[in-house]
Amino acid sequence: VDRAQNLLWRLQNTDWSAQKPKTVVILIGTNNSGQNNTPCEVYWGVRAVVDEAHEKFPTAKVAVISILPRGPNMLENDALIRQVNAELVKGQSQGRYQFIDAHDAFYCNKKTPCSLVRGKSQVHPSGDGYRVLGDIVARSLKASRPRASN
Repeated sequence: VDRAQNLLWRLQNTDWSAQKPKTVVILIGTNNSGQNNTPCEVYWGVRAVVDEAHEKFPTAKVAVISILPRGPNMLENDALIRQVNAELVKGQSQGRYQFIDAHDAFYCNKKTPCSLVRGKSQVHPSGDGYRVLGDIVARSLKASRPRASN
């Protein structure tokens, strides 16, 4: 089970000097939401990952994907996830990241099993879920690009 602190450790303890990404997309937080963390702890865990991404890749744009619905009927930890996502929306200007809201696309009419998530736990995206997520991310990043002037 990977959490924000695990990703933060990998960012801090890997040699990224040869990497020069234009965009860093972060999808983290669902495992923290299921571990008795408070919304504040989950939010600041995501923000710590964002800060480290800026440190390691100073020229890259950073995008944060919303924490997705999870669990039975896609409602496990729903209040916490919605609160963290709302804080991520509010924090994007200070945190220097683009928030990409994919939450509602994964609601699956509040029914499980959902084809967009895999396994009995209904937590992580399936192949179909990653295709949907990829489309949302691509559209969001494209929409946020400045238009070339004529």
